Amino acid sequence: MVEMEKLADYTCDPEYMSSWNLLMAQQDNFITAVRKLSLGYGNEFDINGYGEVGIGIGHLKGYPLIVEQAFDMRMRIIAYWKIVLKRMLDNLALHLLFNVQNLVNKEMETEIINEMMDLITVEALKGCLKNHLFWRQGVKS
Repeated sequence: MVEMEKLADYTCDPEYMSSWNLLMAQQDNFITAVRKLSLGYGNEFDINGYGEVGIGIGHLKGYPLIVEQAFDMRMRIIAYWKIVLKRMLDNLALHLLFNVQNLVNKEMETEIINEMMDLITVEALKGCLKNHLFWRQGVKS
């Protein structure tokens, strides 16, 4: 799945870019919240578009130089995960469709053909018997 994602380059997906841009718009507020940790402010930060659950940021106050990079990487993962979930659902739907089509085209086709051939054979035999009986009755008279 990851190899397919690499080939398709879903980071060019407009949904990914709009989601990532929406999340990245909150970077300044996030960095401000991390800086306020040393002043005794809250230990959590709510990210719009991610959900109502607060994200713990207390562990970041010891790494002020990489806060921006950490935020960017996390927002990329969040935005990309939405694409991955969509692709997994697409893959599941395609797999189900393929298996149903395979069932109908290969397994049931043989069964349907066999039943049709049985019907044709039975009807042909009935026809032959009728003709044979008719012919025998015609010879006797």
